[in-house]
Amino acid sequence: MNIATLISGGVDSSVVVHLLKESGITPSLFYIKIGMDDDELL
Repeated sequence: MNIATLISGGVDSSVVVHLLKESGITPSLFYIKIGMDDDELL
């Protein structure tokens, strides 16, 4: 079974990934970057 997980980097996302891994599932993780980094402002 393939599972895709959109993560935020917060506690909730970390717990979900941990629970999936404990149940034997290795999800494909995705993170959406919204906005610019400080480096991109120059």
